[in-house]
Amino acid sequence: MKILIDTGAQYSFINEKCLKLFNQFKYSAIGHQKFFMADGLTYFIVTGIIYLNITIGDVITSMPAFVTKNLCTNLILGMDYLTKYDLNIQPKKKSILFNFNDQQIVIPINTETISVDFPVKLSCSIKILPKSKQRIPITVNISTATLSFRPSSNFIQKTSIYVPHSILNIRNYSTLLTVSNSSNSPRYLPKGTVIGIATYNNSDSYNITDNKNSITPNTFNSASQQINTITTPPPLPTTQQTISNLLFHIAEQTQRDLIQSLLFKFQSTFDTSKYSVAQTKLSHVIETYPHTPPVSKCYPGNPTIIAELKSIINKLLEAGLIRESQSPYAAPALLVKKKDQTWRLVIDYKKLNAITIKDNYPLPNMEATLQTLGAGYHYFSKFDLKSGFWQLPINEKDRFKTAFITSFGLFEWLVLPQGLRNSPPSFQRIMNNVLGAYSEFFLGYLDDIIIFSKDFNQHLNHIEQVLNTLKSHNLILNPTKCEIAKQQIEYLGHVITPTTISPTPEKIKSIISLPEPRTLAQANRFIGALSWYRKFIPNFSSIAASIHAVTNLTKHNRHKFKWVYEQSKSFNELKQLLTSTPLFLNFPDDTQSVLLSTDASKIGLGGILYQEINNVRKVLYYHSELLSPSQTRYNP
Repeated sequence: MKILIDTGAQYSFINEKCLKLFNQFKYSAIGHQKFFMADGLTYFIVTGIIYLNITIGDVITSMPAFVTKNLCTNLILGMDYLTKYDLNIQPKKKSILFNFNDQQIVIPINTETISVDFPVKLSCSIKILPKSKQRIPITVNISTATLSFRPSSNFIQKTSIYVPHSILNIRNYSTLLTVSNSSNSPRYLPKGTVIGIATYNNSDSYNITDNKNSITPNTFNSASQQINTITTPPPLPTTQQTISNLLFHIAEQTQRDLIQSLLFKFQSTFDTSKYSVAQTKLSHVIETYPHTPPVSKCYPGNPTIIAELKSIINKLLEAGLIRESQSPYAAPALLVKKKDQTWRLVIDYKKLNAITIKDNYPLPNMEATLQTLGAGYHYFSKFDLKSGFWQLPINEKDRFKTAFITSFGLFEWLVLPQGLRNSPPSFQRIMNNVLGAYSEFFLGYLDDIIIFSKDFNQHLNHIEQVLNTLKSHNLILNPTKCEIAKQQIEYLGHVITPTTISPTPEKIKSIISLPEPRTLAQANRFIGALSWYRKFIPNFSSIAASIHAVTNLTKHNRHKFKWVYEQSKSFNELKQLLTSTPLFLNFPDDTQSVLLSTDASKIGLGGILYQEINNVRKVLYYHSELLSPSQTRYNP
């Protein structure tokens, strides 16, 4: 069995395929958790944690290992293990010195450079003009690395497109590559076309290898040492185990123990085994204009759908979230399939919403929320309410208005369902009422709660105050979506660190994967996805001007949509910026002056907000906007 010692890995990881060799092994699932790479942007997914006792010679060592499906080897021992047992890597002697009490164990290693080949594919469908060079977006299944690229002779022969040997600097699993079309006709290449091979050479890791290449449920064999047994300690109770799984990113054992002890005090707040209704001063009300109660017939469904709907309704009745109704109101119920192929109950409240008086209670400004997190905070925790809306009660006098009809009965909600016109503002009002006293270290956007602190001890105190309040109001958290005491965290589509803010790699990757638009809807989707991140892109408005020119069409003029060379050029330039421009902004340093640099052209305005610190420009924000037709006629 191959074991990789990786000094660049903060934690230890094990391949799920390797675990399957040990039929008695069951690991603790933690949902799909993201682990960021050294660049702070790219990540890979782990699905669980397993606790291993590894016996080397007569010495028993223990370690938690994260389980992942796409590991390049069987087991990676990271710095958590190396630091805990003070392993001394000796490359010249091709060995690792392991000191344990009075015992000294020498483990042979393989220090040869590891080479791995990856196919290089097109990120999206693309058109290459005749007699031209073009930079095309490509994707490689490695997050961040410098790779040597060799083109596919088969690709060159079939397409007559010249692709040079080159060095690729991969970031966010992608980069750009220059190709040449020397023919007299355009070439159309579909997304996923393999254009060559990229090779990764890694000389920073070390292998413990199994000469016999065999494994049994109780043994790992290396060249000269036998890892005699691997066992799992007795499991913790389910809720405690779930809480413990949230803390393995905390390297310092003392800190981990302190926060685990604190969270265990509130384990009932993390217990999702049953539904609960919050005990709050406020409840959701449905104020309506004078009206006749709206009534709809139930939607038809095949026997399979009806059976599934009955099952969901019975569970909601049993959980005390709905009850049978004799209301004069009736909104139709339907099922919508989710990404995981399970069903979601949806109520069509269009008629009720049309007569509901709008609640203008404000939702937090997302940009202001994100900027608040940049005031020198070093610890962040994120809490997610389990089925958030369903925890908040509806005022008794308004429950009959939520009645929904099925082919087998009429029911009404006791808790807040999704789909009501005022659900979001009502939810925000109630959460602000519950947690508003903690505004100095708490922010909440609907059911996403974030706590921020300047040091660890302060963070413990802040977490305790929030959990105390949640517990007193009988609010339950979804632990698989919580993140505790992190110094880098995802919130509202951004990655937050103590000093910087950047888009989540997942969002950027989804934008890069969009094909070049051929319809107005596709063009609007592309420019809409980018607009949320325009603050990271200098001169965004000017670059995107040609796309805006063809997307600012009314419903009656959509037939005038045209996508030609100008739009294609802007599309590719914006994608290039997403893969080549450093997509992060700095939070301001309040001890330094803030500077504004401005620029203007015949079509737009631009500005850069920045600070000069130690002769280094720290960009805080890029602003750009297009001039209106009347503004373009202003005299200088």
